Amino acid sequence: MEAEIGEEIIEKVVKEFKIKGLFSEYLPSNFNLKSETFDIFKDIEVPNSIDYIEPYKFTMSRFKDNESRRVIHLPEITAYISAVNYMDSEKIIKELIELSAESENSFSQIVQSNGEILKHETSYGYFEDEGVDESRFIQSTYIPNIAEKIKRAQGGKGILYLDISNFYGSVYTHIFPAILLGYDKAIEQYKYFQGNKADGRISDIYKRYEKLDGKVRGLNSNRTNGLLTGPLLSFFLAEALLTRIDQEIESAGVSFVRYVDDFEIIIYEDKDIDLYKTIISDILGKYHFSINNEKTKYVKFPYYVVENLQMIYEEYVSSKAESNDLIKIFNKYFNLENEGNKGAIRYLVKSINERFQVKDYELYVSYLLNILVNDNRSLIKVCELIIKDKDKLTFGDNHIKIIKKLILQYVRHKKDLEVIWLIYLLKNLGVNSIERDIVKNVIRSKNELAIIMIIEEYTEDLDDNIMDELTALSSSWILLYQLFLKNHISTDEFENRVGLNKSKHFYRKLKYNCFTFYKLIADDSRTKFPF
Repeated sequence: MEAEIGEEIIEKVVKEFKIKGLFSEYLPSNFNLKSETFDIFKDIEVPNSIDYIEPYKFTMSRFKDNESRRVIHLPEITAYISAVNYMDSEKIIKELIELSAESENSFSQIVQSNGEILKHETSYGYFEDEGVDESRFIQSTYIPNIAEKIKRAQGGKGILYLDISNFYGSVYTHIFPAILLGYDKAIEQYKYFQGNKADGRISDIYKRYEKLDGKVRGLNSNRTNGLLTGPLLSFFLAEALLTRIDQEIESAGVSFVRYVDDFEIIIYEDKDIDLYKTIISDILGKYHFSINNEKTKYVKFPYYVVENLQMIYEEYVSSKAESNDLIKIFNKYFNLENEGNKGAIRYLVKSINERFQVKDYELYVSYLLNILVNDNRSLIKVCELIIKDKDKLTFGDNHIKIIKKLILQYVRHKKDLEVIWLIYLLKNLGVNSIERDIVKNVIRSKNELAIIMIIEEYTEDLDDNIMDELTALSSSWILLYQLFLKNHISTDEFENRVGLNKSKHFYRKLKYNCFTFYKLIADDSRTKFPF
């Protein structure tokens, strides 16, 4: 039975798709496609045939441990607009949401029960958008999900954990028609299509999703293998494809739950482990996926034994906290992290909201800075907390020096997203100038989103020599556009260096409308650090 998704939800999702979906949800919200004067998706025509431009790439923490990194992509804007407009006009966004909603096995459905798109990095208790019911989001879903898993696994001997090897990188775009049709029907349709594209047996679904294949390949320089990690569009397609796979696994008699590409198989008899692995491996193989054997593990009863991180937090916020209690709760989560509860610190900083009582803000700042330096998995959330409460917190010269030193450290270690957030944090704290050494190191690291922030927020720190070096080293389509927008490079130089041919008119109109991919931070706070 097809899930019913209200039109108001679809409209909201499509809007978010367009305005926020190009940039990873992990980036500061100043990176977006908003414009007060025109609609980038409607008011400038995108050519029917786009230029194939390499997406920009940067790195971020995987959150599972402190050192592993993941690559995030930023596809070229005309390719993104072309794909999103097509998905919108063909109602494909709605179809993917409805298909995802049918899965009773997935804990990562595209749209959650509250009508919001699933966010892997949710801000708990703090929202920029007006009209959002914050009370629905304050609590993490981690413990409720564990409780639901325990209920589903009743009577089981153990849990078999399976993970798809390099999932996003292994997505074969030609398989998209199988999302709605299933593998066997899609192969049948493919044969008709290859024989005669006008064959009356070719369904409308196949035709629409075959064309979607081309649009998505345009995001990745026309490659057929791999979905780009980062854009919201990729998550929608990935979750819908996995939902189709869910249906086949369920039809094979396997009991399981899934979060994105992580499967947890309920084992009722130990002798069935190899059988279930074979069943799932065969189904995944049809869709060009394979099991990551290094991450495969079997956990016997008692399974789902976890520390109730939420209960610890609730006990603190419901008490009349003193300074000693602040020490106690931070130490509790630090100890849990050291004892093997990986992510405990990150859970705490994600949970802190208006209910979290702080009486000693100087001590609180010390804890936040220590986490900022020692747990880069939690860095984004710590930056958000500091920015949210900046009027309550006292930051002195020593605090700023720590942040600047950390920027240089993360530049050396190629931790791109962390550098972006720390520069964003400095500006939000009223630091109106940064040292030449920091600027030059960021430029030479080729962290081009961070460079865009410096160009926009710290213009006065960029002399002619720095601008010459910056311009010479720039390579991504987005940084070159921002330089073109600010007249640091000519029209011809911009178009030649990006490799534009068919999209020249689009970018010229974009500049004519003064469109920027990065919106300045509103300077509505007292300047604390004018140097």
